[in-house]
This record gives sequence, C-alpha cells and structure tokens, in this order.
Amino acid sequence: DESHAILNRVEYGVLATLGENGYPYTTPLSFVFYEGSIYFHSAVEGQKIRNIESNAGVSFCVACDVQLLAEDFDTHYKSVILFGRAKEVFEDENSKKLVRSEQIADKETKRVTSIAFEWE
Repeated sequence: DESHAILNRVEYGVLATLGENGYPYTTPLSFVFYEGSIYFHSAVEGQKIRNIESNAGVSFCVACDVQLLAEDFDTHYKSVILFGRAKEVFEDENSKKLVRSEQIADKETKRVTSIAFEWE
C-alpha cells in the first residue's frame, strides 16, 4: 500500500496533540513505522506529554516528493495523515526491539520514553 511505503521512507513527521487549553500543539519529530504503529522517543515531561496524558487522541502527518510549481502557483506532494491514540510503550517488546536495533536513535538518558500510536 502506498501509504505504508511513504511511512517507511520518510524520516520526519508532525505530531498534533490537543492542549488542555483547547488549542492544537504540533511537534516535528523523527519516527519509525513498525508493524502498523508509529514509534518515537520523547522527553518524559513537557507540553507534548502533558497533552497526551490528558487526551491521547493525536494526528500525525508526513509529506514527501514535494514539487513546487511556481508558474501554476501550486505544489504537488504525497502525504499521509493518520489519526489515533498515543500511549507510552517503553516496556513494550516492539519498543525494546526498535531501541536495540537502533532504528530509533536518541541520546542515552533516563529522561526519555518511547511513545507509539496506532491509527483508527
């Protein structure tokens, strides 16, 4: 499926969460698409984590193959937009495999957690 191919090829995406104040909050981040889920590392505290803890509903967007068509005042691109629920999965077996295989590269620190979401 083309959306899976895009998710396997793209390195960065934008995660959208909803703040307690009702405003959306977007975070660009690196990720891994693995066995139907999006995995990414995060600090254990901060706005993104507070938002997920209060409302696990998220959206995730990636884009690639961008072609600017200046003469037509247009842009062509391929994109995937997902909606789902995020949860911490640091102790999850898939998360452990990804960390061990270095598919998710991040600083070695105890202040990092793994988050995954499956789309709806």
